[in-house]
Amino acid sequence: MPEEKYLFEELDALAQKVKKTRALPEDLHDKIDRMLDRLNRIAKIGGYAAEFDTMSRYIEVLTTIPWEQKTEDKLDLVRTKQVLDKNHFGLEDVKERILEYLATMILMKRQGESALAKTPVLLFVGLQGIGKTTIAMSIAEALERKFVRIALGAIGTVLELRGRSKVFPEAEPGQIIKALIRTGVKNPVILLDEIDKASGEKGLREDVMAMDRMEVIKMPSYTDAEKIVIGRDYLLPKVLVNAGLKEGELSFDPNLWQSIVRPFGFDSGIRSLNRTLESIARKAAKEIVDGKSAKVYITAENLKYYLPK
Repeated sequence: MPEEKYLFEELDALAQKVKKTRALPEDLHDKIDRMLDRLNRIAKIGGYAAEFDTMSRYIEVLTTIPWEQKTEDKLDLVRTKQVLDKNHFGLEDVKERILEYLATMILMKRQGESALAKTPVLLFVGLQGIGKTTIAMSIAEALERKFVRIALGAIGTVLELRGRSKVFPEAEPGQIIKALIRTGVKNPVILLDEIDKASGEKGLREDVMAMDRMEVIKMPSYTDAEKIVIGRDYLLPKVLVNAGLKEGELSFDPNLWQSIVRPFGFDSGIRSLNRTLESIARKAAKEIVDGKSAKVYITAENLKYYLPK
């Protein structure tokens, strides 16, 4: 029968994927073999079986997990310091903590790979927009690992993070397994972002015991003086590139940065500053494209026009 033939073809394709999947844990390999035998019996009976779909999806996921593929860590204190300084102004205490953590990784690697599993999880704590996400991205860049961000604010239940059991029809892998599959390696840097929003109104009151397993790193707020340097030397070059502007097509009166940093009041982070610069760059790009001017120079007289409304 055509349907029975299709089941056997799908079963054969699964078996081939299992053969090509390297580094499967032995107990898991035995479990998959038993599941394939079960699927073979279902296929011989013929007809539709929900169990066939559930088990075949489970095996499909297992064969796509990168059990062996990984990126080799670049454990270099000097290079890591250079990456952190390139991407972040200030935050010297935070950078020092990260370098200390990396130093322990270097020593542990000399003892063997198993020692690396004992290193703590980094927990960055601070107000919005002060660089928690970007510091995690810099760590991945320094280690030359792949990076993936999982936003917990949009997750309503722990099952979305851990995955749903294969016994349920709606079974699917959790966000962490999906992250491994998406990156294609078993050791990416995974950022669990906005964990304070994961439990709804309860917050983290029930997860205090987990703090003992983490290395807490507090991120300080930026002063206006620090924001001026960040805006001028770190954010503006990226904003110009993203807006398609060449060097010199948009420039600012040096005395104007205080007004740019705080146009609408105090902000602990730099997200508002980044949005302000993006708005200014877009308006400047439009003027240049319209032919109104070849270059735009922001002064105290025209700043109000370029600021976001």
